[in-house]
Amino acid sequence: MKTSKNKLPLIVGSGVLVVAFVIVYLVIFPANNNPVSVNQPVNMAVVAATSLDDGGNPVNPASVFSTKDKTIYVVVNLKNAHKNDIVSYSRYYKGKYINAQSARIVDEKANHVIFAFNKDKGYIKGKYDYKIFYNKKFMKSFTYNIN
Repeated sequence: MKTSKNKLPLIVGSGVLVVAFVIVYLVIFPANNNPVSVNQPVNMAVVAATSLDDGGNPVNPASVFSTKDKTIYVVVNLKNAHKNDIVSYSRYYKGKYINAQSARIVDEKANHVIFAFNKDKGYIKGKYDYKIFYNKKFMKSFTYNIN
């Protein structure tokens, strides 16, 4: 068996290389003890409702509303969201831009963002389209109608 200058078998040098590889691997790919990983993609679902439960979850989600409804909530349900990220929408009526709004996620455990539309701002019968964004990246389209 060949030996190195300090008379140790060369296999020890290879063992050091293996240990170095394992350390580098663990630094690049650490064990995931956190259920929300920065590397996981954000998933979302969008629903609308006229009321929310105590946890902010939509009660009886729908896609058709009345001009008599007082408030319409658009709830963006999130999975793998991160603190300080931004959820936003652009809203359109008959293809014409109406407005946009954003919300910053302030809690790492947040699982939804709620946008509320009140009747005092006026409901016009017709189709409303939304484009939902996460950190300025388009994620989903969503539509509801007011009859």
